[in-house]
Amino acid sequence: VRATRLILGGAGALFSLFRDPHFVRRALRRVVMALRQLEVTALIVVERTDDDKMARYEVEEFVADNVVILRNRLDNERRRRTAEVLKFRGSFHQKGEFSFTIDPVDGIDISPISSLASSAEAATTRISLGVPELDQMCGGGVYRDNIVLVSGATGTGKTLMVTEFIDSGIQAGERSLLFSFEEDREQLVRNASNWGVDLGAAEAGGLLKIFSEYPERRGMEDHLIHMRRAIQDFKPERVAIDSISSMEQSANARSFREFILGVISYLKVKRIAGMLIHSSTEVIGNPPLNDAYASTIADVIVALRYVEEGGAVRRALTVLKMRGSQHDKRIREYDIDGDGMHIKELHGGEKGIGSGAAPSAPQSDAALGASAQKRE
Repeated sequence: VRATRLILGGAGALFSLFRDPHFVRRALRRVVMALRQLEVTALIVVERTDDDKMARYEVEEFVADNVVILRNRLDNERRRRTAEVLKFRGSFHQKGEFSFTIDPVDGIDISPISSLASSAEAATTRISLGVPELDQMCGGGVYRDNIVLVSGATGTGKTLMVTEFIDSGIQAGERSLLFSFEEDREQLVRNASNWGVDLGAAEAGGLLKIFSEYPERRGMEDHLIHMRRAIQDFKPERVAIDSISSMEQSANARSFREFILGVISYLKVKRIAGMLIHSSTEVIGNPPLNDAYASTIADVIVALRYVEEGGAVRRALTVLKMRGSQHDKRIREYDIDGDGMHIKELHGGEKGIGSGAAPSAPQSDAALGASAQKRE
């Protein structure tokens, strides 16, 4: 046959005929030596009955030149496949476990995050976020390759920011992808129309594609593969995810971190502007971002919050972070109406807005005088 590749599947069944591990090792070594003389590349498949063992007889890894371990673990009520290159004789290899999925078309699909690297220069051109006042706060917009994280409580206008971000790209003739894990497509199109944005027309014109599904439908690895494939096929200039908090609730910490790093790394490699939405559990005051892993690797962070002032609840916005650019660090009040988001000038009660509590009311002259007499 003059074969150059040999696959020995189910070798564990053959080894089970012999009880002596030393005999198995000697026999396997003879097979390996014979294959080397024939210059044949061999793939030997053995089963593992215990995650703590490399192989059933613990001899195969010493004879083989390379060892790859496949695992299928129960992770947060969902199976998670990983691959680890334990041994690669005579050459450097990446360490650790890497998630993979089995696709009916492409077969095994694995993409180590550390293999994603961009050699292109950082972008110097800026794009609009869709809100003119916010663009001014960011020094004229964000850079073309920036990842923007928007964090806020429910009702603060996070989905509106996504809509205006997408619409800004559409108005500039750019393709956009929207991944929604909280609302279905019909709701998104209807709500956007209330702000004067026609997402349906953008879809029909080929400038927008919306993917809407519940995060529990797939595992984190499958979501990442699906999103990466959609980006490859559609080739967008902008990508928005609403929201990553929904993804976080359906996975454990490690899977979620790998997912976020995979998404952001891929967008960086493709030089795509991205907007990620994070839902805060704090209704009043500063949104907690310590638990949002994306906050450490995002380029821009916009925080939306509610504040109490004068017996009323208002909305406030601030740009917490912007890599490589000067930005307005002040806290600004904003309103939402049928035309979208409108950011106002700096509010007089800046202290109250920053703390999330109502600012102290100014005292009258009579009250100040009484207070002074009391101190005396």
